[in-house]
Amino acid sequence: MRILQLLFLVYWLGSFPLFAQIVDDTTREVYGRHSTRYFLQEDVYGNNPETRKLDTSLHYQHYYNYQYQKGVPHQYLGNLGTAMKPIYYKAPEEIGYRLGFEAFHPYLNKAQNQRYFDTKSPYTELRYVQGSTGEQRLFLLFSRNVNKYWNLGASYNRFTSTKQFAVVANRDFQTDHHQINAFTSVKTKQDKYKLLLNFNYMQHWVYESGGIKTRPNEGGVVDSGLYLYKYASVRLFRSNVDAARNYYKTTQLHLYHQFNPLDSGNRALQFFHEADWRKENQYFRDNNMRTDSAYATYYREVNFNDSLKSFYQFRYELLQNKLGLKGDLGRFFYAVYYKTRTYSLADTSQDPTTAGKSKLWFNDAFAGGDLAYRFRDDFQISLSGQGLVSFKTTRHSDALYYKSHGDYQLNAALRYKKLSAEFGQSRISPSMMQTRMVYNLANWAFLKDSLKATESQNAALTYLHSHGNRYFKLGLAYQRIDHLVYFKRMLNGPDSLKIRPTQDKSYMDYVQPTLGFRTNWRWLYFENELILTHVFTDSEVVHMPRWFAMPKLFFQYYLFKKATQVQTGVEMFLKANYYADDYAPQLNQYYWQNSYVVKTFPITHVFLNLQVSRATIFLKVTNVFGGQLEQTGYLETPYYAGMKRSFQFGVMWRAFD
Repeated sequence: MRILQLLFLVYWLGSFPLFAQIVDDTTREVYGRHSTRYFLQEDVYGNNPETRKLDTSLHYQHYYNYQYQKGVPHQYLGNLGTAMKPIYYKAPEEIGYRLGFEAFHPYLNKAQNQRYFDTKSPYTELRYVQGSTGEQRLFLLFSRNVNKYWNLGASYNRFTSTKQFAVVANRDFQTDHHQINAFTSVKTKQDKYKLLLNFNYMQHWVYESGGIKTRPNEGGVVDSGLYLYKYASVRLFRSNVDAARNYYKTTQLHLYHQFNPLDSGNRALQFFHEADWRKENQYFRDNNMRTDSAYATYYREVNFNDSLKSFYQFRYELLQNKLGLKGDLGRFFYAVYYKTRTYSLADTSQDPTTAGKSKLWFNDAFAGGDLAYRFRDDFQISLSGQGLVSFKTTRHSDALYYKSHGDYQLNAALRYKKLSAEFGQSRISPSMMQTRMVYNLANWAFLKDSLKATESQNAALTYLHSHGNRYFKLGLAYQRIDHLVYFKRMLNGPDSLKIRPTQDKSYMDYVQPTLGFRTNWRWLYFENELILTHVFTDSEVVHMPRWFAMPKLFFQYYLFKKATQVQTGVEMFLKANYYADDYAPQLNQYYWQNSYVVKTFPITHVFLNLQVSRATIFLKVTNVFGGQLEQTGYLETPYYAGMKRSFQFGVMWRAFD
């Protein structure tokens, strides 16, 4: 009842201006969606003078839980804020050594995705989501031009979720996320100098369940009890004081600026500099693991037997500088640069050999460049690449584990009218946590010649035709992965120490045809995305569903003399049976398994999206078939049931004055 009252209030307020509107003598609104634009760093770097429009469509407004970011489906643990990974293989974006804890990165506002605004009036963006199963999200953004050359802005993103399983109290939190972002853009007259600066701070808490305890049924399939939700027994939850928890914190400062020494309008030569300072802190602790059933049923064995608890902490810090030249020569764009990184790693755990150990320091350098040719809007071709040119550690002992793997990254793209083609190739070092990790629940240290770099090649061809709200997309992609380093439960060793990195000695390759479309008859629309996967090799070190479909049927129409736009319908997410990766909370990593099949289930949502003046509202019922079919629920990850049937309400409000 309260939600219905809130919906009526928002709808009623949305029919009126929230702030005083600025109009001219003809009562035409001067400031609004048309006067607020934004751009990304890639637009400035590529000398693209066009800015981007705000997305004001109703499509996908009810997607709020990060699981389908930019059309890429992710695997997660069934609750907002839990560990995530792409269902399909994606090579790391960063070459060279990296920390390797990336399960919470999908929630991070990355520097390359930062929006910089050009607002003719103050711009405010508010998003709020409330779910009946305890999830909440609040996003606030404000930006304004100080003058026509300088813009300032800031945003705050907060979300929480409550436990779906083994609930012992009201508002029994499982995840808690805070993210603060500040940004600014500056330019001089005639655009001779431009500066982009953004700061981001994120902290993310997750209380880990370890998955649901199950009992074998007569068929030997361990699924009994998976869908009891708050009445289910889990392997790790206790009170949050003693519960196993993962904590990730990162602070990032990013600067990009460029200078044109030539006359106005001549962009043949520009100097640019890009700097990043980043600090990451990954932390796991289980305060009571040796005094309850979690030890007997989940961990079973540890490295340091005198400990009543387990913990580790990785602290990673990086300073990166990239300096280069770029410019436009007719229709050609070029850029060359030299990049240096200085980074350190300090780990703390119960390993007595690392007590009081100083930081490990590393230095590496890369050279790279970009080349593009633009022929009107019909034909574009681009090439980019970078490679490692030097690597060193500051201590001889560190050289036992880390060395230069000759990392590189090459990309090419071609677009001709409705056709586009892409090609990529890379060689990337193992992560630092894949190379060495020693604490109560992990024990590996690979010497520098034990792990090779992972190499990958990919090619894709896409045809895209769009007209208004309709589109048709047909694609074909090929991927080959050599010597992949991945996590796997090994057959030997104590249970808690079985999960560790391993490396494929061969390669895996596969092909993916894709089909996407949206069509309509008057107000009735039908949309679908279909991904097929065929693996050629016997070595299947990345498990993926053989098919994945996302059909959607909806009505979209106007009410009240076009004062309100409505979109209402049903959508479904279907994927084939497959051996989805399992999750190890003590490592904050997904790992390969071939003993538990995640079965097909029609995850079905019913939604209603409304556009009322400056407010966008959505109502959504998730998993409408939960409890109705023979299989009473579904799994996102082995032993982690997906969200039960729930109701969500959300509103997004934009103000331009």
